[in-house]
Amino acid sequence: MNEMITSRTGEKFYNCCIHHLGMVGAFIRETGIMEKIDEMIPKLSNNTSFHFSHGQVVALMIINGLGYTSKPLYMCHEYFRKKDVETILGFEFKPEWFNDDVIGRTLDAMFEYGLTPLFSELAFKVY
Repeated sequence: MNEMITSRTGEKFYNCCIHHLGMVGAFIRETGIMEKIDEMIPKLSNNTSFHFSHGQVVALMIINGLGYTSKPLYMCHEYFRKKDVETILGFEFKPEWFNDDVIGRTLDAMFEYGLTPLFSELAFKVY
């Protein structure tokens, strides 16, 4: 769990251990993977209940896959309750926003685009 710490000046902040996910998040941000996926597969809905772009969902799936692989997909939001996603990936995040429906929409969009072309173009753009 995140630990609340109070500084000598009275400022309160949380101590959160992100382990190896800090390096993974830095790689995702530095390579622009989220933005490149969003260019290839734009989010078509303006529905305000869809809080994430497809690029952000892919980044979350990468983070989730590197630390929570033995749990069912519908439990993925639980993994992120103890992670500082805003620090790791750089966008606003609430665990209840990330669920199997969100992942399903992104996986469907990726399938419609074509997984081989998506991976090939992404690899080329990142390189």
